[in-house]
Amino acid sequence: MIFLDVDGVICNWTLGFADLAKIPESKRPIGGNLEFRWAEDTVKPRSIWSYKLDQFFWSELPAYPYAAALVQTVEKFDKNFRFLTASPNESAFHSGRAQWIKREFGTKYLDKLIICCKDKSFCARNNVLIDDKQRNIDSFCNNGGYGYLWKEVNGLKWTHASVDRWLFQLKELEEYLGAFDPKYLRKY
Repeated sequence: MIFLDVDGVICNWTLGFADLAKIPESKRPIGGNLEFRWAEDTVKPRSIWSYKLDQFFWSELPAYPYAAALVQTVEKFDKNFRFLTASPNESAFHSGRAQWIKREFGTKYLDKLIICCKDKSFCARNNVLIDDKQRNIDSFCNNGGYGYLWKEVNGLKWTHASVDRWLFQLKELEEYLGAFDPKYLRKY
């Protein structure tokens, strides 16, 4: 089975948070991931979790422009794929994320949503994880799974270079997934 991470892969959490925190364009982080690689002259904002991340925040986050194409690519290799997202353990996240999936992909995709604790490796054995964090990929692989690191695509500004980059990654991902014999991937 293929597990597809949500934040940082198909959901542009970075842009949503930067907008919520009212971070001016000139002070936004370099790159698309809010692991906070801030520009040298930028003061790090207060803790992410001190902001009100309510159901509306989670449900209204923007999708990356390539999100639908990425989901279609994954679905081509595994119709039973699942969205696998880690929860900050708040009910607002759970309902907001479900609303986001429904808005972006439709009601039929709600049953594909798995919300877990921070560790995604519980479902690793003989399965594939597509994630934007190396530590998640490492943990998944160390527990008998396979991982594809979705490389950071600048989520704050779209340029020809970032579009070229995600098109390249999509092609690379197709080649990676094509190497797996579906009969060896575990089904739930």
